[in-house]
Amino acid sequence: MEEKLKNIKLYLFSIFGSLFIFSSISANAVEIEYWQYEYGARVEAIDKLIANFQSANPDIT
Repeated sequence: MEEKLKNIKLYLFSIFGSLFIFSSISANAVEIEYWQYEYGARVEAIDKLIANFQSANPDIT
């Protein structure tokens, strides 16, 4: 029984440790650089899509 408790504690510690590490990794801002060629209608459409994406994902610039 004691060994089982020890294993459960180790398992829980591993899970919470992993969650802590991954949460700190995802907390950093992400930057995406997008290039496109000049084509009026396409540029306007892409600019609208980018604005929608940025408002939905404020941590990505």
